[in-house]
Amino acid sequence: MSIHLSTLNFLLAINKKRNISGKFLSIGKQTVYIPVSKVFKTLKKYNYNIDEIKKSNFKIDTNTRNKNDLNMEDESLINTFTKTDYNSLDKSFYENANKIFDLNSSKLSKKLINSYDFIYDGGTLDNVFSPANAIVSFSKMLKENGRILHSNMGSAWPGAYCSFSCEWFYSFYSNNNFKNVQVYLLVPKDGKWPNPNYFVYLFNPYFIRKKNYDPFTATKNLNVSGSTIICFAEKGKSSSNNNLPIQSHYIEKKDIDWRKKNKIYKNKKINKLKLKKISFKKRPFLSDHYKFLGILE
Repeated sequence: MSIHLSTLNFLLAINKKRNISGKFLSIGKQTVYIPVSKVFKTLKKYNYNIDEIKKSNFKIDTNTRNKNDLNMEDESLINTFTKTDYNSLDKSFYENANKIFDLNSSKLSKKLINSYDFIYDGGTLDNVFSPANAIVSFSKMLKENGRILHSNMGSAWPGAYCSFSCEWFYSFYSNNNFKNVQVYLLVPKDGKWPNPNYFVYLFNPYFIRKKNYDPFTATKNLNVSGSTIICFAEKGKSSSNNNLPIQSHYIEKKDIDWRKKNKIYKNKKINKLKLKKISFKKRPFLSDHYKFLGILE
């Protein structure tokens, strides 16, 4: 599980819009794949007081499988720009999590229900055999007005158990009447793992069906290998967690048409995200599901 430069940008943008505070749940301890100097540079980009932050006694990662003596510990990183009651959930204590639960299970402990103000999933769902059970549990764990940020693989990737579509995230939270849902596709532009530069696209559940559309040709238009899906969702008073969506191609009149919530969500974008604006016309899969926003560096 990890925090990359891309997800740090999203966390900072979300925090700028409304402070991340209260009880924070990290799904697994996160390896921070960002050198400390780059963390400070990114914080400065979002107008945080770097001089004050540098005085803080942040910790070096000693817990995660991929720890090293150059990178910050995840709790220290989160608390450089916000103050939270940090918690970590995992299937065992092997990385010193303080909450234990197997996300494959549908039997969530009552102690975890309606307990968290912010949840961060930095690549857990793509390592779980039953991600549908896991996302239902996440929605149950959130308090009213609680928020969640997911970052998971959107294409085949070495070591990933699963990969996802933007629609999978969007449909679940929309179908359960979350008051905000924003899903982004990040396509690698250049650079190297773990922090390449990305083309950033906003997902729209509607698209124009083109005559003679060739999916095979469409996949070659833009190389989406190594792409990441970022999903941000906010729970409301009337949100649920047990309405499993129907894939858009098979929605009938008797089903909830989760796409209709787009008229609300399209006005609630994460508008504090710092992107480099360029003219770029290529779209993933030659589809107007995806609106190009800029480059995340």
